[in-house]
Amino acid sequence: MQEQENCNQPQTQASVPASSQPQMLPVAPKKKWIKPLIIAVVVIVYTAVVVISTVLIDREIIKKRIQEEIVNNLTFEIGGSVDVDSESEKVNNGVNVKSAELNKKITVGSMFEITLLKSEWCEEIRPSNTTDRYTYYTDEEGQKYFVIRAKIKNVSSKEVDFENISKCLLKADGKYEISGKAESEKTDGTSFYGTIKPLQEVNAVIYFSVSDEMYNTCSNYEVFLDVVNNEDAADQYDFNRENDDYDSFKIMFKK
Repeated sequence: MQEQENCNQPQTQASVPASSQPQMLPVAPKKKWIKPLIIAVVVIVYTAVVVISTVLIDREIIKKRIQEEIVNNLTFEIGGSVDVDSESEKVNNGVNVKSAELNKKITVGSMFEITLLKSEWCEEIRPSNTTDRYTYYTDEEGQKYFVIRAKIKNVSSKEVDFENISKCLLKADGKYEISGKAESEKTDGTSFYGTIKPLQEVNAVIYFSVSDEMYNTCSNYEVFLDVVNNEDAADQYDFNRENDDYDSFKIMFKK
């Protein structure tokens, strides 16, 4: 009889070398900070663009407003750009200096309605009617004329000579002063030696003779025009008296 194997004997198991067992690779932790960083960078860049754009737009708006303000203040464009004082000020014996604008009527008390038409730098001053014989102010060597052309209506009851009841002053760069004249033309427009009858409207000039040196040196000019404003003072008038018998106007311009 053959002996049966003892099933209770311990069975030996083959050992597998550690090197032949499958290896588990370590898993790198997820970088959760990358996405927020990208979002933060995008937000910062976007904010910077918005801020820069806003600054540029604001600068353009300010620049445009300044340009519009300059244009709105311009009154003369022939011979120079002119701006008018927005406020009255006290000069010349305490008389209020009023502002004036191109092509806007100035009322001088009970005496005149004046409309400034244009300004110009020129070598000669010619009247409005040059179709036939006429008189004019000729060229002076080393000089230029600054001329403001105007319309003047006499609303008083007297015939007046505008030159005798007006006074003009040109101030360059705030310190150099030149006296000028305001003259009305004859009704036919051939000369500057006319008087103005009641309710009559004529052409006129306000002019100054400026040296070439001043013209080439100075940039800022102020024109003062004083005009008698009532009939009682129209016959003989002294602009140096301290009274309110005349109106004063001021115009500023840049060459």
